[in-house]
Parts: sequence; structure tokens; C-alpha cells
Amino acid sequence: MRDKRETYLWERSFRDMECTESKINIEELRFWKRTMGEAFFQELYANIPQIRTYLSGQDYEDVSGNYARVIADSGIAKDELPEETVLFSAKYEDENFMQFYMPYLAAGVTKLKELIACSDICSPGVYEQYLLSLLARLQKICIRTLIHELRRSKSEGELEGKDASEEYEYFAGKVIDEEWRGRLCGKYPVLDRSVGEAVAMSAELYAEAVNRLREVADEVTERICAGKTFTHITGIEGDIADSHRGGKSVLKISLDNGMTVIYKPHSLENEKVFQELLQSLGEKCGVDMYRMKRVEGAGWGFSECVERKECTCQEEMERYYRRMGVCIFAFYLLGTNDIHSENIIAHGEYPVLVDLENIMSAPEAFEPSDIIEKVQMFLHTSVLYSGVLPSCKWMQDGGNVNVSGIGGKGGSRMPFKVPRVVNGRTSDMQIQYVHPVLGSDDNTPVLQGMPSGPERYLVYITAGFRAAYAWAAHNKKELAEWTQPLQHVESRYLLADTQRYVMCQNSSYHPALMTDGARRQIYLYTMWYGRDIESDRDRRIVEWEVRDLLKHDIPFFYFISSEKNLYHADGNRLEGYFPSTSYDMLLEKIGSLNDSDMSNQLELIEMTIVLQSHVENELMNGEAKEYGSCVEEFDSAGKEKLLELAAGIGKRLLAGAVDFVNDDKGWYMACVTTDGSLSWMIQPADMYLYSGIMGIAVYFHLLFKYTGEEKYGRAALQLDRQLFAYTDRMRASGTDELATGIYNGESSIVYGYLYLYKAAGKEEYLEYARRHGEIVARCVRKDKNFDLLDGLAGAVHAFLLLYRCTEEGTWLTAAEEAACRLLEAAIEAGEGLCWKNGLSEAALLGMSHGNAGIMTAFAALYEASGRQEYLDASRQSFLYEDACYDSSLKNWTDFRAKEGVDRRQADTVAWCHGAGGILLSRIMASKSTAGVLEDILEPDMKRASDKLVEKCVREGMCLCHGTMGNLLMLQEYCKYIKNETAERYKWKNVQYVYEKLKGGLSHLLPQERYNPGLMSGYAGIGYALLCIYDEELADVLCLEV
Repeated sequence: MRDKRETYLWERSFRDMECTESKINIEELRFWKRTMGEAFFQELYANIPQIRTYLSGQDYEDVSGNYARVIADSGIAKDELPEETVLFSAKYEDENFMQFYMPYLAAGVTKLKELIACSDICSPGVYEQYLLSLLARLQKICIRTLIHELRRSKSEGELEGKDASEEYEYFAGKVIDEEWRGRLCGKYPVLDRSVGEAVAMSAELYAEAVNRLREVADEVTERICAGKTFTHITGIEGDIADSHRGGKSVLKISLDNGMTVIYKPHSLENEKVFQELLQSLGEKCGVDMYRMKRVEGAGWGFSECVERKECTCQEEMERYYRRMGVCIFAFYLLGTNDIHSENIIAHGEYPVLVDLENIMSAPEAFEPSDIIEKVQMFLHTSVLYSGVLPSCKWMQDGGNVNVSGIGGKGGSRMPFKVPRVVNGRTSDMQIQYVHPVLGSDDNTPVLQGMPSGPERYLVYITAGFRAAYAWAAHNKKELAEWTQPLQHVESRYLLADTQRYVMCQNSSYHPALMTDGARRQIYLYTMWYGRDIESDRDRRIVEWEVRDLLKHDIPFFYFISSEKNLYHADGNRLEGYFPSTSYDMLLEKIGSLNDSDMSNQLELIEMTIVLQSHVENELMNGEAKEYGSCVEEFDSAGKEKLLELAAGIGKRLLAGAVDFVNDDKGWYMACVTTDGSLSWMIQPADMYLYSGIMGIAVYFHLLFKYTGEEKYGRAALQLDRQLFAYTDRMRASGTDELATGIYNGESSIVYGYLYLYKAAGKEEYLEYARRHGEIVARCVRKDKNFDLLDGLAGAVHAFLLLYRCTEEGTWLTAAEEAACRLLEAAIEAGEGLCWKNGLSEAALLGMSHGNAGIMTAFAALYEASGRQEYLDASRQSFLYEDACYDSSLKNWTDFRAKEGVDRRQADTVAWCHGAGGILLSRIMASKSTAGVLEDILEPDMKRASDKLVEKCVREGMCLCHGTMGNLLMLQEYCKYIKNETAERYKWKNVQYVYEKLKGGLSHLLPQERYNPGLMSGYAGIGYALLCIYDEELADVLCLEV
């Protein structure tokens, strides 16, 4: 008799939906609060009546229909197993719990034979591979419960044997029998049901493929097998893709003519239409594209199995990547996404695309409200969206993963974890979660046995993309006509990451959830995380997701390109889900193709390939290796050459901008982490001075001042409008949880306004500095960063600059309040004080994040207020830092480096860390304290300046951690103390810089070449050239205005 508990909530008709709180099962309620989190489960409890009814123990009727137990349904006696099952179990006897699975495997074979119209077509290998596929499905469902029962038996002393291996053998051979299996199904009725479903779905899928192949055998022979006839199927490989729509999945079928075909239980229309478009584009670009051989049925089809094939010569490699450039344009045009390493096969000189479920992108309801969001939307709809270009995801414990279509390769450790059985075939068996390692992919072309990635063939990739884009931009009407067949294609729409679905489904097979269908369904309501439980749309979506997961499928949604509706796999739909149609969006994109956009897309292609190819070496920034070759000094009489270089960088800035309506401009940048993971990403430039809009605005204003060229003036004024709008928006929002730093926080906006106010004399800048100062004052109360770059020390400086420019005592008070928070957070260390932040376990030294920057804030506050406590705080900040001087390195310890050899070798000399910034901090403190601290500051200046002269030139060129920052600090030192040696080295270094930059920015490190920022990118390099051109120009490194 069937156990009602195997039904799910949506299959139950409760006699009484009223829920009385007094009847709630308290233990069950506690279980769910503990399992899902009290707050989250309470939300489910309040909004899903069936959960409350279930917990109150209400009786119900089963309205699901019958699920006969699979062994009984098969009619197989336990001692009459099919021969295929017997042979299989003998061959794979080392699989965990094989004795348990045998009756279900037998039922599967019997069912498959019943469903195949003529089983003579199947060789024994078909059944072996079918059983492997079925076993994998059963293991996924059963393994947790079987391990739980094994370990329970062990803990209760029911097992015999001298060790864990013998105990397992006793359990598998003596405990597991028909009677035990019956008790197990009674204890876990959902397990029994799930096993039956897995057997039925797998048999139906394989039989469907075999029967359909028989139906179209002649067409497959002619179109795919080049006339080579076949009489038998020698194997069918499953589990090569996720299952959808009732267990349907792609199968790889081997034939006795030596050919292999792919069975796809869905329409091949997407692949057909895309191939036709790609072929047409290729012809216009002078290359032919691969034509996939296929046979189509109604909602299903067979295609050839394309294998990786070596290129025969260098020219084929070049043509491969040129074709790839054409493909990248097609992806960009259509918004095709989810193109990863497994979706491309390198078949000689042809990149062959497989599995195009996401052929077109869905319209977004999101409307960007500011320049950062506009750039984010631009990136989201750029060539980056498809996934074909290299990308880099970093992991918390180091390492990076690149699974892109042309850059991804095997051997990478994925950032998520998957379950894996450890201590197999022992009574200590358990599930552990581990990072999976990618196997080798076939997406990289091979020449003479050696795979060759895209970095060597960038010029061919961009040539193919440029040719396709240029033709499309100049033939928009013809292109629009080509795309008409795309009006009715179906594209998959991902509402959640596939890995989330997989992890959620795997967890739902926990034994605690297999005792009652209601339990498994309630657990799967974790899909409500991140959704609005009061939204009718989200409610329908989650219910569809949960039903698919209960049926052992990965949820599948799609849209039709000429409609605004979202469809579920079963054909049900949400009307008007999208704001417009995908096809209308395509036509709009065709209309917007232009040369400026082409340049942006080409740069993004270049960025991704260059960044990924350099990720393990050149991204690191150290001492310049070729510096010794430069011995001449720059002729200071030829400073106009520096201005020319600065103007050239200005042109690069304008060319690299993304142009929007109303002359709005935005920038994107490469963001690199070198904390051990060596990873990168591309993101919009923010509003701050460090690498954002304020820094770029300052540079454009200065370029206009020195060159008089209107294009820089127009750009500067446009950025002013963006900055003013930002201030007004942040002021009105009342937000109080923003970073307050003077380079990478809200104080940088104040400082930028004041810098421009002093440079141009316009009162508007001063007024906006006041307004933004109010924002900083709000945020100071909650900021937990203490440094100059990001935190409170920067806020102190910003308030003091406002006080200097306005003489309004409010700002001095604000500075003292910020300083009070700094003093409250200070940690006593010997005779000194220090501050901890998230970058290191130890308190850092140096200007950007350490004591050097903080001491300048206290010194400046002492100058403004005359209060001794700030002078003392500045001195104590100095004392901690000086105690960390390493006489062997002749430098200050860099606590970012790991303790040990790494730290002893971390001889950093830059503005942000090490001797450079420490020298500048001593100069700034000395000026602020009018020589009061001269006795302790002067010796530091001497040793820091010696180090700066020695290691001024670095591989990087930026202001923060590169040569240009060091040059400006050397220049500041020469202003402060007349030192002929330092002055001579300065001009020698200027000559080095000039030689390196006069040919353009191609010699910069990738993280600088693709970064328009003032402190971390090429705008700052141009700014430093202006500071050397005009030595009276206010220096941002020491917060001059």
C-alpha cells in the first residue's frame, strides 16, 4: 500500500486549512527554524498556508495519482535479474552500496527494453552505459541516506568485522536485503518515490533517443554520417548536461559505423538560425564558418559530434582566431550569453559552437540613474556579457578561475564546493564538500601538439571582430533583414545560477528530508532567498522552480524573442514579464552601432586577453629591471615635451570614455588584486579622486589650463555636472555609511572641489565643497576605517582644508570630532599608537593605510587648533612607525607581506607603502608643526630620502605605487631641502619616464594601461608630467590646494 507521506504539499488536499497554533508540532517547528534560520522560516511560515497546515498535523488526501514501487512494477523476482544487470554489477562491484542498487538497475533495464520498439539495434554497450547513467542518478538521490543508515548501524553496534572495511562489507552483504530495503522505504517514503521516478525518467529518455534514431536512420546516415550506414548503436553516454523537462538531457550516441551523433531532446532551431547568421557574417568578412550537420525533428534532433582537431599550420591558427573574432561580434550583437569553455570545440581552423540555449539576451527593466550605473549597464551589454572572453573569479583562499570560451582551460579549482564521498566502502564513509577541479576542455586550438591561447593571436581576434562590426555598422538595413528569422527563437532565461539550483537539489536528498514529501518541499523553499515573498510574480516563479527541483530537474525558463512573456518549461507563462521584446532590443542595437562603440568593444576584448595572459607575472609591481640603461638627465629646458605627453594622455582619456546622451561620459577600469589571488575584473570608475570621476575631472581642468584646448574644457565641465549631481543626490539621501577617506572616499570629493576652487577661483566649487562636507560629517560617525586613503584621517584633512578655505569654525569642530574617533580607536604599542584595518593582521605603516598618513592628520590639526594633544598623537603615531624600521632593508616593514621570508624581502618604496610616503609624511608633519618635531623627523627624512633616491623607479608608473608618485615625492623633497644629488637623480628619472612614455602607453603594466584613474592609472601619470612641467602646481600627494 502506498505511503501518503511520499506526496508533496502541492499534491495534498487538506481537509481543513485552518491552522490552530496550539496544534503546531513544536519539535518540527524548531527543526525548521534551526535548519533554515529563524527569521527566514518565520517569513515562509507567515506567507505559505500549506506550511502552517502541515505543521499543525492536519489530515489530507493524496491527489497526485499513483506511483507504483519500481521493483513491484518491474515484475522481476529477486533471483532473476537481467543478464545486463548481473554483468554490470560484477564489473562495477567496487561502487558504494552496489548491492542496494541492483534491483533498481534491473528494473531500469527491463523498463528500457519494454520501451524500445526494436531492441535488436542496441549492442550490450548501450545497456552498460545506460546503467552507469542510472546508477549516477540513484547515487545522487540515495547516498546520503545510505551513509546515514550505515553509520547508525555502526553506532548501535549492529556491524561485525575487525575494521571499518569489514564492517562495510557486513552491512552491504548481510544487512541489505529485501526485508531491510522494505523497512528503508517505509522509513524514507520520499526516497522510494524518487528512485522510482529516476528509473522511469532514465528509461524513457534512452528509449526515446533509440526510437527516434531508428525513425530517422536514413537521414542521419545521409546528412551526418556522409552515407556510411549503421545497423547498431554501440553506446549511449548520458550525464553530459543538466536534465530539464522531466529528466530530458543530451545524449552522446556511438554507432557501429564509427560515427558519433548527439541526441538533443529539444528544438535545434536556435543552432540553425545562429549558424545561418554566422555564415552570412563570415562571408562578408572573407572567412567561411563551420556548418554543423544535423537532422531535425519536432522539438528534438540529432547533430554531429564535433571532436577537437589539430591545426595543420600557423595560418590555420590565425584563421581560427579571426573566425573567433567574428563569433564574438555575433554574440555581442545578439546578446548571446553563457558561452564558456565547454561550449566551444576547436575543430582545426574552425571554432564550433555547441549548446546555444541562451541565443539572445532578455531586456532589462533596470533604468540607470547615474553615470556609474550607466557604465555598469554598458559593460553588462558589452562583449563581456557572452562569457566567451577571459574572465577571472577569485577565491577567498587564493587562486583564480577562468572558464571563458576562448581563455578557459582545465585544471582550475572552482570557487564553489560540491559533495563528494570519502572513505568509500568503509563504515567511516561520509560526505565532504570540496572544490571541484575543471577537467581539460577542447576550446583551445592545437598546433603540433601544443594548445595555444588567445594572447598570441589578439591581432587576429580583433581583426575578425572589427571586420564584422564595420560591415554591420555600414549595412544596417541588410543586417536587420538577416535577423528576421530570429523573431521567434526561444532563448533560455536564467533566474538563478545553475550551481545554486544544483546545491539546493543535492541538499534536498538529505535523509531528514526524505521521511516526508512536505519536508523536502519546504526545504526547497530556500529558493525564496533573495526574492520578494509578497510578489505574485516571484511566488509563481518559486513554485515552478520548486516543482522542477522536486522532479529532479534543473528549473528551465525561456522567452520568445518577439514577446514580453516569461515561459516556464511546461508552457505556462508570466504575461508582460519583460519591459520590451528581445527582438526590438536587437533592432535597437543594430541602429546604435558606431565607430566609438566599436573602439570601446575592441578595447574590452584587448583588456580581457592581455590581463588574463599577464595574471601570473607582469601584474606584480616591483623595481624596474631595465632602469640601469638610462644614464642621461632630462633637459629641463625642454619641458614642453612633457606637456605634449600629458596632452597625449588626455586624448587617450577622451578616446577611452564611453559616450552617452547629453555628452555624458563614463569610464571603466581594470581592477586588480595582488593579495595572493592575482585576479582582476573590469568595473566602472567610481566618483572618487583615487581612480574615479573626480580625479579625471581635476586632470581635464588642468589640461585645459595648460593647453587651452576646448575639448578638455568641455569634458571638465561635463564631469563637474556629474559631480554636482552626485553631491546633491547623496546630500538628499541622508546616507551615513560611506567611506570618508580623502583619496578613496567622500572626503576626496570635498578635496577635489577645493582643489578646483583654488585653481579656478569659482565660488560654485567652494559651495559644493561645503555641501559635500556635510555628507562627510554624517559618515564620520559610523566609519570604521581610520587611514588617510579610505577613512577618518582623510576626513580630518578634508575638514581642515574647508576650515582654511572658509575660515568657518564649524569645520574645525568637525575635524576635532573625527580626530576624537581616531584617538578612541587607537591601540597602544610601546611608546606609540597604531590603528588596525582589514588589510593586515598587524597595524600597517606608510601613507595610504598606516601611521604615516594618520600622523599628518594630527599634525595638521595641531597647526589649526594649537592643542597639545594632537601634537602628542602625531608624535606617538611616529614612534610606533619608527619602531618598525628595518635597518637591514633600510626601509620600514611592510606588514601586508606574510611574516617570514616574504616580509623580509618586501622592500616597498612608493607613496602608499614604504620609504616614499613616509618621507612625504615627515615633510608634511614638519611643515605643520613648525619644526617642533624636527629632532625626530629629520633623521627619518635622511634615511627615507636615501631609499627613495635608490629605488625611485618601479615597474609601475602610477602615483600611488609607481615611478611617477616617487618622482613627485622626490621633487617635493628637493623643494623642502636643497639637495643636488636628489635633484640630479630626479632629472635622470624624468628622462627614463620620458623615454618610456614617448611611444605611448603600451609599456605600462596592464592594470595601469587600462585604468584611467588619477592615483592608480594613466590620468595620474599625465598629472605628474604636469607637476614636473610646472613645479608650482599643487601636489595631490601631499594634499595641497
